[in-house]
Amino acid sequence: MTRWPLLLVLLLPSLARSAQAQAEYRNLDAGFPVRVEDATVARFWSLIDSAPASLPSVMPQSAAIAPRFTARYPEAAIIFDNLHSLHDVVSDILAEPSVPRGSKRRTILEAAARYRDSASSITSLEEWKSMAASMGVANMGGPAPVTGGN
Repeated sequence: MTRWPLLLVLLLPSLARSAQAQAEYRNLDAGFPVRVEDATVARFWSLIDSAPASLPSVMPQSAAIAPRFTARYPEAAIIFDNLHSLHDVVSDILAEPSVPRGSKRRTILEAAARYRDSASSITSLEEWKSMAASMGVANMGGPAPVTGGN
């Protein structure tokens, strides 16, 4: 058994829950213990304080914001990005007034089924990395400060 499934099981729920999770994820990418550093938290609050101008204009992609994590655990990084994307889709469905309230659950389940479908909308690892690079780290909120470690 490889180590990434255990990492995925332990980290993914917390990564998806909080703003501090992005800081932890980026610190993990730096190669030292997952710990929210003061500089990273300060960066988060500076983004919030100057919102909306400072907020990302595109969804952050693991391959761009966490290249070492992506190289070490590509499957986990892809899963993280897909879950992030699915979260956006579900939010759009819930907020969309043209989707009747009684149809929202069915529409969400249909969208989730497409994310689990291994036969359509297939993207290779290289295409995924290229897409992330072409979107630009600056458009994803800029580089995160990385403190401590080696």
